[in-house]
Amino acid sequence: MFKPWARPLLNGLMNILYPPVCFLCQRSLFPAESGQCVCPSCLASIEMNSPPFCSKCSRPLKKPARAFCHNCQRSNFHFDNVYAACRYSEPFQRLLHLYKYGNLTAIRKIFASRMIEFIDTHQIPVKDYQLILAVPLHPVRQRERGYNQSELLAAELAGHYRIPFRNNILKRTLYSPNQARVSPKQRWTNVESAFKIGSHSCITNTNILLVDDLITTGATLSSLSGVLKAGGAKKVSALTAAIAE
Repeated sequence: MFKPWARPLLNGLMNILYPPVCFLCQRSLFPAESGQCVCPSCLASIEMNSPPFCSKCSRPLKKPARAFCHNCQRSNFHFDNVYAACRYSEPFQRLLHLYKYGNLTAIRKIFASRMIEFIDTHQIPVKDYQLILAVPLHPVRQRERGYNQSELLAAELAGHYRIPFRNNILKRTLYSPNQARVSPKQRWTNVESAFKIGSHSCITNTNILLVDDLITTGATLSSLSGVLKAGGAKKVSALTAAIAE
């Protein structure tokens, strides 16, 4: 067991022997960047979501004169709003794949910082929410992955904004295939009756902010929002790291 004072020396030696590299371009990181996992150049290439975007889900609008995207115009979502920080383009796509399936949980810091930047830039009223929740994984899926990527993001945001975070309120009871591999219609089917609220949870008259890594069709977030509102929640919005166009 190393003494506490020896750990910085050991870390410094390891950085000399095995210099850290960018997760994306594999460029060696400078000593000043050693605490990062992506180089400044790759970091700057992540495309932030910016107006004009849909007033309901933050999806970029192809026709700026409209307030809502085509998806929100034809769908009856249960959530009040979705705030999406980035666009689901490269290199975000590769980062998300590494984060979810490569066990590179340090990437959560990058996503959380982008979400915070989006919130602060567009003055999203996060202080209106009394509780932060994460989109739950089925227990089997979480054992396979070893962690819930949305929970890690939610914990980062809750700590930054000092909003209570709970990971025992929402439960996923239905195991379904990876949503990325099925059709939009099947995604809605997969999440019907897939979630429930813990038996001892009280969310009456609470404004809740759901956190997830990505919104595609909105099926999962809508289903969860419906469950929460049926359980007494007053308002349910969502914050995601990115949105797929």
